[in-house]
Amino acid sequence: MRQSTDLLVIGGDGLIGRAVVRCARQLGRRVLRTSRRESPGGALPLDLGRDDVAAWEPPPARAAILAAAVGSQERCVHDREGTARVNVEATVTLARKLAAQGTFVVFPSSNLVFDGATPWHRADEAVAPRTEYGRQKAETERQLLDLGASVAVVRLTKVWGPYVPLLADWAVALRRHRPVHPYSDAVVAPVWLDDVTEVLDRIAARRLAGLHQLSGDVDVRYADIARRLAKRLGVDPALVQPVPSMLQGGEGFPAHTTLAPAGEGIRCEVAVSWAVIEAVIDEACDRAEGHGVKVAS
Repeated sequence: MRQSTDLLVIGGDGLIGRAVVRCARQLGRRVLRTSRRESPGGALPLDLGRDDVAAWEPPPARAAILAAAVGSQERCVHDREGTARVNVEATVTLARKLAAQGTFVVFPSSNLVFDGATPWHRADEAVAPRTEYGRQKAETERQLLDLGASVAVVRLTKVWGPYVPLLADWAVALRRHRPVHPYSDAVVAPVWLDDVTEVLDRIAARRLAGLHQLSGDVDVRYADIARRLAKRLGVDPALVQPVPSMLQGGEGFPAHTTLAPAGEGIRCEVAVSWAVIEAVIDEACDRAEGHGVKVAS
């Protein structure tokens, strides 16, 4: 009989998956992770888009975090069937297998299960997704919550760590005095990656079932973030040239992304959106300085 591990991280090489693995190991937990790529360090091979998940035998684990997903909204529009195989069918199949062997399942979800017509959506509100990605998340939530005390669903607004490629790319362009074109009609209420991983680990370790929500405190327009970055770099603010989004399939960005904090037994204070944004801007500016750009103090 195989020895049980404390935590199994499905998708251990993604943004959240890597951070969860790092956090859990720092806390002294026994951790296994999966990867769809060849990965050093003993990751278990598992590709939710290609492998027969129904035939895959998960290792015994006290808890599992399902961090593998197709997160691109545009890809979900262009390939509804393929992305749904990963985000819904394979994820639900895997969760049922894990729950059947006694593993507690934690599923990171999204504010996009709501339409964003109003701020501060409550956990007990009916879902109303406007995007294909949101519909897939909502359907997965519905099926997983039917498993009762074996599952926790954790809805998150945008999760940012120190390095955000979008802002890093803007910094490179701005330092070369080239214009950037942030969406004028998109907002974000980011939460800090380390805070998210701590909460996910706590929910998994304590087997806190049900719906949880973590959110930034205010929606901030991407255009305003780009302007703040330009000011920090000391470049001409006219280089920031907002444009409307042009997502495919008639899908657009929600007017609001904030969620009302919810979750039994977890620290669920609201993150300060601008504090997260400023930390990311600092990282982008540091990288710009590494390219020889003098950053304004």
